[in-house]
Amino acid sequence: QASFVSRSTLCLWRTGSAMGTPSAIEQLQQPASANAESDDESTMDSLNDTWDVAQSMDIGQERQNKFVEQVIDPKGQVQIVRYDLAKMVKWSACRTLFYHGTAFTMDSVFYINIMLQMVLQLVAFGAMMLALDDSSREAFDLQPMRALLKQVNEFVPFMVGYFVAVSLQRWWELRVMALGRVLDSFANVAMFVACELSDEKWTDLHRHISKYGVASLELLWQATRNDGQLQDMQEKGLLTEAEINGLAKQYLWQRPMSMWAWIMRISLRALDHNRSTASLSNHVMKECIKAREGLALINTYLDTQLPFAYVHVICFMVNLQNVTYAIVSGMACATSLAKKDYASAFYQVIGCFLIGVVYQAIFGITYVIAD
Repeated sequence: QASFVSRSTLCLWRTGSAMGTPSAIEQLQQPASANAESDDESTMDSLNDTWDVAQSMDIGQERQNKFVEQVIDPKGQVQIVRYDLAKMVKWSACRTLFYHGTAFTMDSVFYINIMLQMVLQLVAFGAMMLALDDSSREAFDLQPMRALLKQVNEFVPFMVGYFVAVSLQRWWELRVMALGRVLDSFANVAMFVACELSDEKWTDLHRHISKYGVASLELLWQATRNDGQLQDMQEKGLLTEAEINGLAKQYLWQRPMSMWAWIMRISLRALDHNRSTASLSNHVMKECIKAREGLALINTYLDTQLPFAYVHVICFMVNLQNVTYAIVSGMACATSLAKKDYASAFYQVIGCFLIGVVYQAIFGITYVIAD
């Protein structure tokens, strides 16, 4: 039996498209033959493979403990899939303080900045101890320094809170309005085509739609990481060598969009061959266009960062607040020791440490979310 999918795919590749699909593929170009059935069978053999969608549904090695479920990829990188919010609330977040994915394990710079702040506090304390004697330190007036610290503190929490809110909003919109749009379109196109073209002869079409859809997600990940390596796609069975050669000529962000141009082309040709209703073809076209728009929206979000001046001011204000607090707390420790108020000196050290932890953790979360 002749395979229409092979014909439609060949027509797509040979004619090309505005999205940059390959215009010719030597390995699929069969010589003209009087026996059309033989030609279709040879083309069908060139397109069939052993790829299975279940291969792309495997998330990898899983690891689960009392609070979180993690996945480990072949490179050893760990990703949290889900966590148990109820247990975190009941058992306190302190038990998960150093779990992978928390603010305390994301970056070693977190601890470096805290140590620098504590060192600055120690320097201010040492300067007070060396410059003034006990009586002078006991009579030293810290009120002007504390007034300055209070003025800085009036601006920083509001600015940092709004910055975190904007970062979370951008992350959620990127997930729902952009990536969610691509995933929804993938499922909808597969459902439309599978319900309308359910005969066994359309199995190759279903496979190609699945392959191109998964390939679009793989290429999207590569584009976000600025990774132009396509050889893995062939090893996974998602794309052929000829398809990879066609995509290699394109810009990174055009590649996942091209997958949806290919999906739309083979789906519409199949629906036309089956004499399906025009409304169904329109639905398929809309879903493919919606997926392409979702990919473009992801590109826009990642390439359009928050204004540099705005982020710089926030970073500067937080750094100024931490530096001011470290200096004031160091000087307060020296005056407290002169007054024999050891509890107050201890509180100043703890306060400086906690302030550094809180602000560094918040900043760490924002730049991880932005990635």
